[in-house]
Amino acid sequence: MGFNFAKIILVILCSVGLSTSAYCTHLMGGSLAYEYLGDTDNDGDYNYRITFKTYINCNSPFWGGGFPEPNLEIGIYEGSANPTVNLPRITTLNMPLSDSTLVQLNLSNNCTVGSSVCIYEIVYEEIVDLPVSFTGYHLYYNRCCRNAGIINLDIPDDEGMSFEAYIPPTLVNNSSPIFSDMPVPFLCIGDTQSIINTAFDLDGDQLIFSLVHPYNGDADPGNSGPPPPNNLTWPISLVTYSPGYNENSPFGPNGYSYINAATGYSEYFSPDTGKFVVAVEIKEYRNNQLIGITRRDLQLQILDCPPNPAPNLSPIGGSGQTIYSIEEGDSICFPITFSDDGGDSLYMELSSPIFDTSFTNPAATVTTPVIGDSLVTTQFCWATGCGQGKNIPYLFTVSARDDGCPPKTADEVYEITITPFVGPSTIFGNPSVCPGDSGVV
Repeated sequence: MGFNFAKIILVILCSVGLSTSAYCTHLMGGSLAYEYLGDTDNDGDYNYRITFKTYINCNSPFWGGGFPEPNLEIGIYEGSANPTVNLPRITTLNMPLSDSTLVQLNLSNNCTVGSSVCIYEIVYEEIVDLPVSFTGYHLYYNRCCRNAGIINLDIPDDEGMSFEAYIPPTLVNNSSPIFSDMPVPFLCIGDTQSIINTAFDLDGDQLIFSLVHPYNGDADPGNSGPPPPNNLTWPISLVTYSPGYNENSPFGPNGYSYINAATGYSEYFSPDTGKFVVAVEIKEYRNNQLIGITRRDLQLQILDCPPNPAPNLSPIGGSGQTIYSIEEGDSICFPITFSDDGGDSLYMELSSPIFDTSFTNPAATVTTPVIGDSLVTTQFCWATGCGQGKNIPYLFTVSARDDGCPPKTADEVYEITITPFVGPSTIFGNPSVCPGDSGVV
């Protein structure tokens, strides 16, 4: 989709030409990602599509002038996954702005809770040719400054925001995971609420999620948009937390945070209103070897909300189970039902590459989206094929949102493990199942 200037008039990152009295205070997070394309232009280099998504506070007092920036610069540095020295810059990639999307609040009629929150997702994208490397590459982008008033940072509007992703050695054909969800516009004080944070990996690698200390970087209020440095200082500097806060307690000692290391599903509880920063890191493993690292940096807005219970995953009709295991070649069907104790209307949607035949064949089937009055249900089915067995589960996410004030969402991550078929050493006659790994058909 091309960039639509009608969607957004004044947006995005501070230009280098801004005076130090008007440095950028609208950054709300983002992530860097890459897709391996092969040698598409037959020049002997390896082609990657680089994508930078950033989230912007549309209410920033510093809109105007050169916004939106038509492009930005990503530095690319050569080095291993865990370097011990500063990294040399190999090239600088000019990234054109390609798309913008308003993060929808989905407020019901006459509900104004959170109506002042305004967030855009801005996307920059470009293809780069990289020469053979036996150590890999780091993508790096740095900007200043974060929004004033962030509770869990010591001096937030002096803190920069850095984005980094690691590409493994070029002979390891790898694409980074893709986050499946938009960031939530806000959460409510006193509620334990979920954020999916689930990322899908089209290469089928194992992903390990964790909450991490957000990056700061070298940018500062006096130099809010420095060009990529000739040498990337390693390790990248980190933000300074306010006393009593850290990456595992982003809402302080009386708050709560949790992330499922295998799926990325997370839960947060804040006893205070305000702005808070969290960062999620994904480490990507193949054959027990670390091959990729990506991050997502988020600013969460906590608001005072009227009571509205979130929807629940219902046990009606056999629904309620989220972890399944079958043998390749077998079929599975089960219902997915959500209910709402407040009697609100519900909207349910599902997401995963397992529903897309271009990535998964045969693919799973499900009806989505589903709309209902206080109850929604759909049927998941998958007639799996030979060769789809693997040692890590397939994932899909389900979100059910009500139309209360404010709307609340229940998220679930389903895990389907398909085990390789192990049959007898010899099968006589016409086989009706997948041949075993060690068998003879």
